[in-house]
Amino acid sequence: LHDALPISPVDSSDPVENANTIIKEVKKFSKDLAKKERWLILNKIDLLSEEELKEKTKDITKRLKWKGKVFQISAIKKIGTKELCYKIMDYFMKQK
Repeated sequence: LHDALPISPVDSSDPVENANTIIKEVKKFSKDLAKKERWLILNKIDLLSEEELKEKTKDITKRLKWKGKVFQISAIKKIGTKELCYKIMDYFMKQK
């Protein structure tokens, strides 16, 4: 599973570079862990308009060449968080 990435970081950093940094660190830590399924969780969606969210999500997934699941959430406003929690719970229940 992936950490939640701010879709528009307040420090103006690039979310794609941030994701790639995390991916590289996971690979350094454990090649087995790096091979596991990962999810892209884009946080702070409440800071964008519907159109900006659509465009940024498309740009990020394209630049990352992301083929896995993508979730859009706002942790602070609890948008999409319940669905994400259920998906995580379902995922772990199926792993048993």
